[in-house]
Amino acid sequence: MKRYSIYTPWIVLGGVLFFSACSQKYGRYPIEAMTEVGSFNDQVLFDEDVVDLGGEALVQSLLQSRKYSWANFSLSDAKKVAQRQGESAYVSFLLADYYYHMGQYDKALSLLETEGVDELPQLQVDDLKAQIYSEIGEYAMAIDLINSAILINRGSARLYGQKAEVYLKMSDSLSAIAYYEKAWELDSTAVDVPLRMAQLYAGVKEFDRAIAWLDRVKVDNLEVKKVKIETLRSQGNDARANVLLAEMLATGDLQSGEELMAYFTEVRQLDSVLYYSTRILERDSTNLPALFGKAEVFDTKGYFSSSLRYYESVLEIDSLNEEALDGVRKVNGKIAYLRKIKEQKESIPSFDFAPKSTKTLDDE
Repeated sequence: MKRYSIYTPWIVLGGVLFFSACSQKYGRYPIEAMTEVGSFNDQVLFDEDVVDLGGEALVQSLLQSRKYSWANFSLSDAKKVAQRQGESAYVSFLLADYYYHMGQYDKALSLLETEGVDELPQLQVDDLKAQIYSEIGEYAMAIDLINSAILINRGSARLYGQKAEVYLKMSDSLSAIAYYEKAWELDSTAVDVPLRMAQLYAGVKEFDRAIAWLDRVKVDNLEVKKVKIETLRSQGNDARANVLLAEMLATGDLQSGEELMAYFTEVRQLDSVLYYSTRILERDSTNLPALFGKAEVFDTKGYFSSSLRYYESVLEIDSLNEEALDGVRKVNGKIAYLRKIKEQKESIPSFDFAPKSTKTLDDE
């Protein structure tokens, strides 16, 4: 049942992390600490009052917006800041980061050419430029900038991981693997590296290596388990994949239960579908995939009253659910047909053609 197929073949990893620590200062605050200044409420819009104040108050507000991926910052905010405080090099740098996030790469690059930006910490500027060049397909420029950043901070696992990402975009998987391995050597806590390595090895059907990389993650990480399940499925090791899914369901991950239902539906093991749908409904009595699973299995097995009960449970949650309405009509149609067959059988007269027995004197 495609309805229950919830995991895409590969986990799509997000972009790289931004801005490694730097001891230089902007104003009174160390740059690496400025992202922590103040508080943030994602329901509150960017405070326009700080635009006219300028200086460190504006920088702090922009840094807070950047920290939360510019969720409270709009294009009109960016234009106001640029018009009133555009002469500030660091403000231009932060606006470049905003436009990068918005996919306006030319605008971001032009802001990085603002006078004074080249005097900001080179590591941060090169980092942002590298990400922009990577997005627009200028991979050689991106690699050069990352190499420049590595010369400043040779111990940064993130930079090696970023370099690997660029090589992946260049379809150079061997170089990508080499730089991911270097990143892992520098930081064995980075979960994204084993995920990427597993993806690369599984892509060339080296499933044992893919699983070995995923096994390096010691923490109980849900995303790692999902990738491992997909790798095991690709390997044909469905039994082990199902064990992992059952473990995840036991911890409360209901999507894992839905994935188990999908698998057992596909292989026509209907009792297992019933079992896992029951486990899901024990935790969430309104889970639609589990209710549909039970309704359909009971329909297939011929337990029509039970099937109707679960379709009706869906309609109690969503009275206009077309699939449930169709299910009710279908099951009622089967019930009506069976009732008609029964009535027809009962209406057929029975004739007793057996000869009547006659007694003889000998019988007495």
